[in-house]
Amino acid sequence: MVLLAGEKDGWVKAAPLSAALDLYRPGAHFLLRPDDPDFKATGLQRTCYVNGDEIHDLAVAGLLKRLGRLEGRLANTFQEWAG
Repeated sequence: MVLLAGEKDGWVKAAPLSAALDLYRPGAHFLLRPDDPDFKATGLQRTCYVNGDEIHDLAVAGLLKRLGRLEGRLANTFQEWAG
């Protein structure tokens, strides 16, 4: 699964997600928790994290399916974290 955030001029930031919390590293991964008020918009069902080592820009036109997105404070926090 891939996280999408910050659609701008036909492009989004995308990165792999994982629910393998035993591999979670706070400095390198961005945690997405169900208790966050903006979590529901992600389309995720459980706690996951974003792999910060593999953030890429993807063209929106090339995406086949979108399950959810980051919104509100969660989106802002991710954008700051991702740079």
